[in-house]
Amino acid sequence: MRSIKMLLLLTIPLTALLFVMRESIVLLLLQWGDLSSRAAHEISGLFGILLVGQTASMLSILLAKVAFSRGDTKLPAAVQAILALLIALSVPYAGTIAGAKGVVWALSITQLTCTILQLVIQTSAYRMVELLTLVRYFCLVILIALGTAAISLATREAISVLAVQSKLTAILGLLLATSVSIAFSY
Repeated sequence: MRSIKMLLLLTIPLTALLFVMRESIVLLLLQWGDLSSRAAHEISGLFGILLVGQTASMLSILLAKVAFSRGDTKLPAAVQAILALLIALSVPYAGTIAGAKGVVWALSITQLTCTILQLVIQTSAYRMVELLTLVRYFCLVILIALGTAAISLATREAISVLAVQSKLTAILGLLLATSVSIAFSY
């Protein structure tokens, strides 16, 4: 239970911070080459969609380790097989319907679905965590993440108004926004 709480406390606010700062991060890393601003905007959108499933992916890894420590190797293998099957079925369809964004959404949603399935099965089988307690904690962490995102967004906007965006000011602004939002959220 403690490891799940710690994982949620670390990853959800960080994911919220990265989601808010995704355009700045992509522009900081890629704008100095031959990349157009439209392509950078599309890449930041795809990065944001991928961030939706990141916490679920990390939680799935943790839950697999819990299952392995209890001597259960079948559940993580079954969940990974279901995940692979869902990806194999949904990605081609999503790609033809919605293109790259559809593929990324399919990956994120299948990862979320399999992680929730794994959490429910392990909660009922091992009695490792009370689901209601975990849901209440998850809601608290979501509030922390929203606070982190709001502070980060306000800091980023203040920096963009005050400074002309050169490479050095972009890096300093990104570091300042990150440090301020992390300091105030925890």
